[in-house]
Amino acid sequence: MKRTLLLKDKAYQELKDLLLDGSYPPGTFLSERKLGEQLGMSKTPIRAALERLETEGFVTTAPQQGIIVRELSLREIREHYEIRAALESYIVQQVAGKLSPEQITALEHNLETQQACIQRGDVKGHVQADADFHLLLAAFLGNAEIQKVMQHQRDKMFRVT
Repeated sequence: MKRTLLLKDKAYQELKDLLLDGSYPPGTFLSERKLGEQLGMSKTPIRAALERLETEGFVTTAPQQGIIVRELSLREIREHYEIRAALESYIVQQVAGKLSPEQITALEHNLETQQACIQRGDVKGHVQADADFHLLLAAFLGNAEIQKVMQHQRDKMFRVT
């Protein structure tokens, strides 16, 4: 039973990564069988992963069509940005003036990485480093639940960039 749980989690992460990196853009039809072959897994963990991704809004199941990668609506995009703005404002208020020298160094290093990405024209690298910056601030707050929400929001918004 534990092995199934691990495979289910592995399938979820691998499928989510494929959705986030654009391997399966919005509108793509997904086949449990083909995904299973691609990931070297049976349909059971693939099905469980797809159910979780549907709950999180990454895919939808359409009657007589199957599983389709969802596209975020403009309303959903706006709402995600509103959530992000509210959370990040709270985080910054809470950590302002309380960061350790090591935390400040980590943020400065991240900003240097972002600048290097900009200079190289590495848009994807810059987007990743920027997301990491915001997740660092959330980590410095030390609230695991806020970190989970921030990570989920980041994953949703990464599809838009």
